[in-house]
Amino acid sequence: MQFMGPCLLSSQVRKMTEFYTMLLQTTAEGDDVHAAINTHSAALSIYNPNSGEPNQWSTEGSDGRRKFTLGIRCDDVDAEYQRLTALGVEVLAPPETHPWGWRSMSLLDPDGNMIDVACPAMV
Repeated sequence: MQFMGPCLLSSQVRKMTEFYTMLLQTTAEGDDVHAAINTHSAALSIYNPNSGEPNQWSTEGSDGRRKFTLGIRCDDVDAEYQRLTALGVEVLAPPETHPWGWRSMSLLDPDGNMIDVACPAMV
């Protein structure tokens, strides 16, 4: 088996696709029901579970809390911070260096999913 990547469930497929293509500086293929974000590593898909198509997806967690964070590796988190804030992206936690040797920042996508953008800390 091979891990393909996450599929985000959202009724805002186009808005989420625009956000992730801007964030990842890439392109996507799809429509209002499903989109595939083109990446160099794991695939990222966005699917509308309310599309009327038969599916087993649920957007509700049993306790209403976030169950995951998307991790995105970059070359320079400080440069990404400057680029994303200039584009109007609200960053929850600006870049900081962690004891485990990584530098990261946190932000939310349009549906409120947590994203951690990180790179190895420069020593």
